[in-house]
Amino acid sequence: MSAQPTAATLRFCLFFIRLVSVIVPASLRKNWQQEWGSELHHRWQWTARSGELTRRAHFDLLRRSAGSVVDAVWL
Repeated sequence: MSAQPTAATLRFCLFFIRLVSVIVPASLRKNWQQEWGSELHHRWQWTARSGELTRRAHFDLLRRSAGSVVDAVWL
């Protein structure tokens, strides 16, 4: 797959993180968003550099962002 759909997947995941952040306590929200955003960016960049921009990589990024819900609930 090309980098463009992956960038769209990354943008969707970051948008999802912003949506989920409303359940994170306000005092922790900014750092929480930065941490999750950094993790997703890192994974996306690593995948792009390794040349593994596959459908599986897209689903992996979506799965990782879904994990933010559990993290947010525990806070």
